[in-house]
Amino acid sequence: TCTANTECVWDDGCELNAIDIAVIDADFDVCVNGLMSSPPGAACGAITGEAACTADTTCVWSAEASAEDTKCLPTIATADAAGTTADCPAGVRGLINAAYITDVTTCGPATASATTCTDSKCEFDVEESECRVTNAHVFSTMSAKCGTNGADARSTLQATVKCAVNHYVKSNVCTACAAGSTNALGDDAYEANTTCDATICAVNQYVKSNVC
Repeated sequence: TCTANTECVWDDGCELNAIDIAVIDADFDVCVNGLMSSPPGAACGAITGEAACTADTTCVWSAEASAEDTKCLPTIATADAAGTTADCPAGVRGLINAAYITDVTTCGPATASATTCTDSKCEFDVEESECRVTNAHVFSTMSAKCGTNGADARSTLQATVKCAVNHYVKSNVCTACAAGSTNALGDDAYEANTTCDATICAVNQYVKSNVC
């Protein structure tokens, strides 16, 4: 079921393929930096105390266990509005809201335990002793925001990621054909794996070092 989805690849678990990861990473970095440098993000980031942070309705206090992660962040509504103004892709806004802000504010109590990690958007990781946002909440938030934005981004990506002649697609990477095989120009690296065709020699020819 994982490899049947062209957005995914199997590697000790079902994960996004390399192309999707690269796109999300690039957009995520741009949008997070844009959010924190925007007037709302900068205003919340400048607040150093919990009382002052919670008094500002555009901000929310992150109660992470480690001191370096304790900070004042923009609320989800504030972050979403700033992201919209900065033309941040809708799906990435959802990822920022769910995986970043929700994770460190709603799911990050100073003392995490099975009894304190009770919000439906969170789950307690026994091995790491951390309260984390659930994958279900992250994916549902991203899906709810993507819509045509995701489809448009995919179409643009598909138009630019084509393999060269004598290359085939392996795990969303253009890979050179083995000696003695060929492939036409233009396999789509975003789609499923492809193969090269064995080179068949003409009548009265034989193979030497993979050449007819």
